[in-house]
Amino acid sequence: MAQTASGGNPDTGEVLAVVLTENNNNDDAVVVEMLVQIEEELLACAGDGAYDKRKVYDALHEHSPEVDILIPPLKP
Repeated sequence: MAQTASGGNPDTGEVLAVVLTENNNNDDAVVVEMLVQIEEELLACAGDGAYDKRKVYDALHEHSPEVDILIPPLKP
C-alpha cells in the first residue's frame, strides 16, 4: 500500500511538493525529498508530532534559515 505526503501554501491552496511512499515509511523520512521540490524560501512549516525529529528541523533550517517551525513535541 502507498501513502502520499504533500506540502502546500495555505493562502493560495497551491501544492508545492508531493511524495509517494510505501505505507511503512516514517513521515519524517520524506521531508528532504519534499524540500528539494520547493524553490522559494519557506516562511513557516507545520506538521504533526511525527515530524518532531532533529533531521526535520535541520533540513528545514538548511532550506529556509528563517523558517518558523510549528511542530508539537512527539508524544512519548
